[in-house]
Amino acid sequence: MLLVVAIGTVLWRQQPRSERTVRERAAPEGEARASEFPVEPEAFMVWFKGADGEARARAGTALREPGPVSDRLIAAVVASLTADWFPYREFFGSLGARALPALEAAAMQLDAEHGRHVGAFDLVMWIARGNDRRRLFLVFLRSPDEDTRGTVATTISALAGEGLFRVDDSIRRALALALDATPAPSIHAWGSSAHVEIFLALEATLDEEGAALTRLLADENSVVRGVAVAVVPGWVIARATNVYEDDRAREAAEASVVVRGRVAVDRTVPMLSDPDPGVRGRAVQTLAQLADHDELSIPTAPLLACLSNPNEVDYIRGNAALARAELGGDVKADVLPYLDDQSPVVRTAVLRVARESVESSDAPDPDWRPRFVAALDDPDARVRLEAAKGLQPFASPGAACRERLRACLGDPDVSVRLACADSLNRDDALPLETLPHLKSWLTEGSEAERLTALECVLALGERAALLEAPVAALTLTGDAKFRVTVLNRLKWHARGDAILEAVLACASDEAPKVRFAALDVLAERYPDRLRTRDAFERALSDSKPAVVQKGIEYLADRGQATKQVVRASIDLLRSPNAVRWQKEAAIGALGQCGALAATAIPQLLEALDDPPTFAEKTVATAFASLTELAERTVPELVKRGARGHEIAITALAQMDRAAGPHVAAALARLTADERETLERAIRKARRSGR
Repeated sequence: MLLVVAIGTVLWRQQPRSERTVRERAAPEGEARASEFPVEPEAFMVWFKGADGEARARAGTALREPGPVSDRLIAAVVASLTADWFPYREFFGSLGARALPALEAAAMQLDAEHGRHVGAFDLVMWIARGNDRRRLFLVFLRSPDEDTRGTVATTISALAGEGLFRVDDSIRRALALALDATPAPSIHAWGSSAHVEIFLALEATLDEEGAALTRLLADENSVVRGVAVAVVPGWVIARATNVYEDDRAREAAEASVVVRGRVAVDRTVPMLSDPDPGVRGRAVQTLAQLADHDELSIPTAPLLACLSNPNEVDYIRGNAALARAELGGDVKADVLPYLDDQSPVVRTAVLRVARESVESSDAPDPDWRPRFVAALDDPDARVRLEAAKGLQPFASPGAACRERLRACLGDPDVSVRLACADSLNRDDALPLETLPHLKSWLTEGSEAERLTALECVLALGERAALLEAPVAALTLTGDAKFRVTVLNRLKWHARGDAILEAVLACASDEAPKVRFAALDVLAERYPDRLRTRDAFERALSDSKPAVVQKGIEYLADRGQATKQVVRASIDLLRSPNAVRWQKEAAIGALGQCGALAATAIPQLLEALDDPPTFAEKTVATAFASLTELAERTVPELVKRGARGHEIAITALAQMDRAAGPHVAAALARLTADERETLERAIRKARRSGR
């Protein structure tokens, strides 16, 4: 025993001084500690980076022990931070604010390199317990990673809501700046965007009375003022959602919306005079949004002042016209004088106000139509586009208007040309004089022009027979997606041999979607052509189950079933790539093949025992229809029916008299009890119409 102790003592004294210090400081309670020795950072790094989890835990314990912790050790630990930050967190928690400067810099670097998933934000939030949370929030709201900014904002909102964090103006300013630095999401990203998270957090930190909002609106930074204005509509309706199941809560919410809305109007109107145009522009948009609340009295004079100010930025004047329209009243009298304004942005906005008024009215104001027609001559394409759109709601544009629109089909701007074509292509107003333009679009136009020309040609019907060849050529141009779009539009209107030839060519296209769409057109518009049948027979050997389905359905439904149809149906039932409805179509087709389906009986019996989902009725109908094969199928049906097989019973109930002798012979092989039970089930199925 003494020998073991002696050897251990020698080995202990041979260890490097730094490692001995670590072990001594990590010793359990009651054992000696050498805390008076300086801690060497390299020793801790060896332990922390080692694979031994127990050793890392002991090192972490040593780090938490009271004693001298040098700045060198802090810097070394910070420099070693990785995604595996867990062993360090209590060490930093014990240091408090002393470690924050180095830690903030390291965490921001980690955040920039790896994103929030590395855990830098989580680490700092853990350390912040009892420390300077506000300082950390301010640091991470400046993170280069927008997801981190969004997470910080959500954390602030949650802690503030639970009373665990007091939000001050410095946090609100930081949220506003973070919001401005975070791109607004597309409509598809709503609900998962950092922009939305920050926006909602900023709303939640504003008090009910609007004092915090007022201070933000008076901030010296124009970015903060602009964001504050943009948040106003959300603040007005904040906390007023999810209360409508309770009448009292609903009434209280509606009352609070009115109160905050009035404060919002009082605070927003002065922002129309802000020195920064970005703030003024947002103020105009905010007033337009607040107009949705009928209880609020929003003055029109400040908006009209913006609109009439020739020195104001054009887009703000245009938005002022749109905002004025949202307030209701005599909009026409207020905005009509600006239809001849020198700014095309303002003229476009006025025409948009007029168009929206016409579209929302059951009886459009006829005074607007000549103004729309006159605006078709405007030198700015944006104005002409709005004018062309404004003419679309009028049911009878009149000969003069149609002629003007026809002339605009040669407009240098493609959007204007398309809008004029849409306006003409209503209520059979499209004149034959448009054919040269349509032909040019079909052969030389952009993709949008070609599709619009196709719509016009189809609407003209036989009057556009001269354009059959360009339409046929259009079917063979463009990528697969474009050809499918053209074929889908031809499905209900195609006519003529030239288009038939093009569609037949598409039926052999290399793209499966094109072949599928072409077969649709052939079945709908050219069902009785011999070449159509040839195309569907070729489809039986297609590599795509969807195309094969088209082939077997077409031929079986027209009584043109062949051995090829049966073979294709069997292959479809066996195919691992065929989906449920394709297998159901194969079963239905086999039911129409009569005696030819004899080779498919094994597959039909498999479908009987394990039918595709929702295909039970189809399976029963297929067996009931195969009267020619009753001698082989009925015994199998009776055998299963005697065991209570619902599909077999339904098939027996649907069989006609021709199969009667075979049913009787099969029933005779059952015991008396089995026969009586099955006959009762068959009668019940017939009564229920199964």
